[in-house]
Amino acid sequence: MKRLLVILAAMLAVLPAELLSQSRRIGIDECVKLSLQNSDEIRISRSKVRESESKITEVSSQMLPQLKFSAGYTRLSSVDPFLVTVPFSPVPVKIADAVLNNYTLRLSASQVVFSGFRLASLKSIAEYGSRISSVDYDESKNNAAFEALTAYWNLYKAMLGRQIAEQTVMQTERRITETKNFLLSGLATSTDLLRLEVQNSNAKLQLLEAENAMSNARIALNRIIGYPAESPTEPDTASAFPEETLSPESYYVEYAIENRNELKSLKFAIESSRENIRASKSLYYPYVSLFGNVYYANPNQRIQPPVDKFNATWDVGIGLTWDLWNWGFTSSLTEQARQTEQQNISRLDLARKKIEQEVRQKYLNAEYQKKRMETSELSVRLAQQSYDEILKKYDVQLSTSTELADAETSLFIARRNYAFAMIDLRLSLIALKKSCGIILY
Repeated sequence: MKRLLVILAAMLAVLPAELLSQSRRIGIDECVKLSLQNSDEIRISRSKVRESESKITEVSSQMLPQLKFSAGYTRLSSVDPFLVTVPFSPVPVKIADAVLNNYTLRLSASQVVFSGFRLASLKSIAEYGSRISSVDYDESKNNAAFEALTAYWNLYKAMLGRQIAEQTVMQTERRITETKNFLLSGLATSTDLLRLEVQNSNAKLQLLEAENAMSNARIALNRIIGYPAESPTEPDTASAFPEETLSPESYYVEYAIENRNELKSLKFAIESSRENIRASKSLYYPYVSLFGNVYYANPNQRIQPPVDKFNATWDVGIGLTWDLWNWGFTSSLTEQARQTEQQNISRLDLARKKIEQEVRQKYLNAEYQKKRMETSELSVRLAQQSYDEILKKYDVQLSTSTELADAETSLFIARRNYAFAMIDLRLSLIALKKSCGIILY
């Protein structure tokens, strides 16, 4: 196993010098860190967290005393002065002149005494909303890390595919040259040469496909980590491939049911919907508040007769509002809230089933990839043995160049399959951890 890992590292270590000089190496930890820094999804989630925190403040402010100030000016049309007719007097008595300019300053204070538990419920709803936003924020970070890890290993895989394709092209070209020399000496036939030329043509086609796959994988990774699309980014070839053992399937299922963020959000949504039921029922109760006002007006309407002068007055009181009958409005709101709660409960149950199915599928895929890697490892050993034997025969002209080329091709394919299987196992384990709710960053 370790010997094969060394071979894989060496396959990438022999990249062309001009490519290495231009490349921008990046480690897997740095890749995840950059993805978290440059993720638009994380920025949106972070903004939603702050928005939900502000919502709590908004609701809490309604539970505290409210203080308001208002001012106004009114110009009245000219009217006759206020006159009163007195018995036995031929001339009416003037009580007051008309005040045409009216100024009003008002300072008001109010405090909710009882809201039918509505404000307390709205605050709880806002708090649950904030928790949901926090859970979504954690999920967005995990999504960004998962996307970065997947893109990282996909680029690693594409680079391996390109390197193997290059080696295949060079190997077939070398065999074509040797076969042409053998053909002149009568040790090979034109059929052998034609077969090698076909192999070389197919190898060049595979190289084009591998280069295209590597370019696409690099663009995807650059987008995630915030690099320019054309940046020659490469994963660090010293990245480790730790051998991980799979725990029992039940462990992953239980962990997912306990830790998946979707389930946490739905649990908070259920609690929030219960508080919404309580808020809807608040209309069954009276709404009680205290209030007080200070007036500074010219003229002050409480002073008679009115005079063109600023005077201050005040009042305090208690108010009660109660919907005695609203044609089923309150009961309808309450029923809607109950149905929302039932929907959230059903969503939670459905989500548990889907998550369990997802985890089991990811687990089966990881098991398959592990067996595939083990089988590919055996194929590499067998292909190596076959190549060594044919090479010995070739050295003493007991095998043809075509047989040797076939053996070399089989060895390249076996190594490629093993490399791809190992990276696919890594990707499947990452996907399994993601499906369980394990933090990847």
